[in-house]
Order: sequence, then C-alpha cells, then structure tokens
Amino acid sequence: MTLSTHILRCANGSYHAGQTDDLDQHTAGHHSGQIAGYTASSLRVALGGHENFQTRRGGAGIKPWSRAKKEALIRSDGRG
Repeated sequence: MTLSTHILRCANGSYHAGQTDDLDQHTAGHHSGQIAGYTASSLRVALGGHENFQTRRGGAGIKPWSRAKKEALIRSDGRG
C-alpha cells in the first residue's frame, strides 16, 4: 500500500501534516470541514505538497518538522 504524507496550508497561515492512503478524499474531507480537529477550525485548506511512501514509518517524521522545512518541501514541489 502506498501512503501519501502531505502538508495542508490552512487559511490562518499554519500547516497541518498527516498521512493517508487516499490523498484526494482526505484533502477534500479537511477542505470541507468533515474531518474534525484543527483544520476544521482553520478553513480553507489547500494541499501544499506531498510525498509517497510504502510504509507509515517512511513519512512519519514530517509532523515535527519546522515551519521552514515544511515550506522548503512545498517550494520544491515534492508531489508524488
């Protein structure tokens, strides 16, 4: 199974990092507010960038990254 580790850019300027096996559905759920939690109170969200991994461990390290490192991934267009 391939998992996408992704960064969502929230309307308030913050970032949300997570993992999913269905990037389109997961992003849409955050964007619509259907997924409860931080992003539901920080709408609108947009996909900033993502990378695919074969295991959860492969992409698990992105959450604690600094804001600067997340922005560097977005600038590099690390999509898939």
